[in-house]
Amino acid sequence: MKKIIVALCLLLVSLPALSKQPLTTERVGKWLDAMQAMDEWSSSHPEMVEKLRKQAMSTKEKSAVPSFKRSADAARAAGVADQIEAVISPFGFSSLDVWGAYGDRVMNAFMALSMQKQHTGKMDEMMRKQLEALEKDNSIPAAQKQAMRQQIKQMQAMMARFASVPKADVDAVRPLQSRFEELGRQKMQRRGH
Repeated sequence: MKKIIVALCLLLVSLPALSKQPLTTERVGKWLDAMQAMDEWSSSHPEMVEKLRKQAMSTKEKSAVPSFKRSADAARAAGVADQIEAVISPFGFSSLDVWGAYGDRVMNAFMALSMQKQHTGKMDEMMRKQLEALEKDNSIPAAQKQAMRQQIKQMQAMMARFASVPKADVDAVRPLQSRFEELGRQKMQRRGH
């Protein structure tokens, strides 16, 4: 029991250090390799994926951006953490928490890069104008207006989040952008979209 407590303490101390270390293109590549392996594992273990999906859907915290930290928590709650750790460990990830911490940073950097290409300044201005027009429009029912307001504010918060991603993280992801896009295409094809 004492060893488990010491190991957990060491893990908790090391996770903040991960967020201070710059990502490297090599490490991002390893993370993508692990994601590819996870996709292959998912294809051959649909029952475990379903358990994981149900657990993830039951969490109260929802976001438009995937969180690998929340996925790690859901995997533990669904009882599939050991199987997932067996898939990711050959790629240098010592635990789901380490994989999750890298995954969140990698995806934030990828999304920041994608948003840079879409001229986020123009999008931010467009959303601000949409919000102003929404507030002035008296023909929209209050409940619908509130839902629309919330969606616009969530998008603004998401854009602010990606705007604050360290440049070094974005630069580490940039050379591998086509791998991210290919992984996304493969996932969509498997889902039949």
